[in-house]
Amino acid sequence: GHLATIGTAYDVCILDDMAVAAAGDRGLQVFDINDVSHVFQVDDVATFGEARGIAFFRGLLHVAVSNKLNPEDSLIQMIDPTTTRLSTIGQIRVPGALLSIAESNGTLYVARIRNGDLQIVTIDPLNPTAQTACTIAATNFSELPTHATLVVKGGLAYMNVGKRVMVVDVVSGD
Repeated sequence: GHLATIGTAYDVCILDDMAVAAAGDRGLQVFDINDVSHVFQVDDVATFGEARGIAFFRGLLHVAVSNKLNPEDSLIQMIDPTTTRLSTIGQIRVPGALLSIAESNGTLYVARIRNGDLQIVTIDPLNPTAQTACTIAATNFSELPTHATLVVKGGLAYMNVGKRVMVVDVVSGD
């Protein structure tokens, strides 16, 4: 099945028979996928800005929300998917134009543009204010991306930038 009217979906997360799409300015869109031949939208949820990425971690949806008017006010919005209308239960401030989010081995990673640099930010959810950023040299791409998909596994971050997939060691920063 498919939905012709979803518009732009930057990312999607599957939870049992529910799909949650990070749909930019439209926030989160929630779909019943129990019968894949009859997928339908069951809800939409406003976010504090443009929903650009989504990851399920420790029972919560972590949504990379980019504030287009003031990128320094961007954040990760934490949402409890077990509540009616998917209630926001917290947030982590992550300055910059957020592009994507991933979780690996208990750590959150966010791809962002900040001060003209493409970066991958490492966040320990137990101490979310202690963030480290790995800057990716501008020589690796012709222009800054406007969107990206980030996957982290085994200390390596894989991110599409334009027509390339970049691999970055998020442990050493190379």
